[in-house]
Amino acid sequence: MKKGSILIGLALGVTWVMALFSTPCRAAEPFKPVTLKYSTYVAQTSWHGEMHQWWGNEVDKRTGGRVK
Repeated sequence: MKKGSILIGLALGVTWVMALFSTPCRAAEPFKPVTLKYSTYVAQTSWHGEMHQWWGNEVDKRTGGRVK
């Protein structure tokens, strides 16, 4: 009797796993880019302003355009 219970439990487990993995998955939705807003008191033409601009460009480049 114990062997029959184990086989039934195994069969139910395998059936459950197959049903779980055979259901169709939803397609991933396209992402909306994240926009960062940055404000500072230094002029954009100053050395600090140019570094801030460089940092923003690096964020855009390294995230593949996901963060602007």
